[in-house]
Amino acid sequence: MRFIKASAVLVTFGATLAACGAMPLPIGGEPAPVPDRPVSFENVILAEDGRSVRVDFVGGQEFDPDNPCSVAYAGTAEVIDEELEVGIFAEPHPKPLPPDTGCDAMGYARTLTLQLEQPFDGTVVRDLAGQVFSLEAPAGLANVGALPHGWELRREGNLLGSSTPRWERVWSPDPDPWPAEGDRMLTLIQAFGGPVNTTGGDVQPSVEINGQRAAFYLHPPTGEMVVVWELGDDELALVGNLETSLKSSSSHWPCR
Repeated sequence: MRFIKASAVLVTFGATLAACGAMPLPIGGEPAPVPDRPVSFENVILAEDGRSVRVDFVGGQEFDPDNPCSVAYAGTAEVIDEELEVGIFAEPHPKPLPPDTGCDAMGYARTLTLQLEQPFDGTVVRDLAGQVFSLEAPAGLANVGALPHGWELRREGNLLGSSTPRWERVWSPDPDPWPAEGDRMLTLIQAFGGPVNTTGGDVQPSVEINGQRAAFYLHPPTGEMVVVWELGDDELALVGNLETSLKSSSSHWPCR
């Protein structure tokens, strides 16, 4: 069990993880509180037969009937307008906390598998917390022109934290690039039918991309550059770095 005396909990009371099922409580004698809103999840995997979906999320401790700080979760999954709508909800523990104790505010990796009434053959999953996931690369991705020799697409996938689908692609000459390592990389984020919700650094004079005006941001201490523009109904953000910016004349900005 993870019980904490009230004096220790008071220190962390303001640092509650809103997305987690475990929340600190400085006064015992009643059940630990749990979020009353759907839980945001981090990954979705659809079974090959389309009859079940596994959801990964951050929540409270694994449920234990003897541990009032543990959390059980229930889920719903329903196909609506060719999208799979999934909701994950925390359930209050039936056992109250001991007097003068509370639960930690740590997040724990949790998984929940939901059975579907009928096979799902779509590609879009929407969680009731407001995020949208694509099970495969979405149709309508912007085309990227030739890049300098050795720059290849290294990874791609959903970018979470938005109510509209966002897909992120990363190019680099390094096999597994990461900004913290100082690796050279170029990131393109595409939001489908909504804002990309990506900025960075100080606002600079606007620039033109393929004849269209684009917002330009620069963070001088790190050299990070962000360019944001519209492409039809979508919005894109290109993230790079001054030190590793592409100077090849054969490089082109994304277009359709």
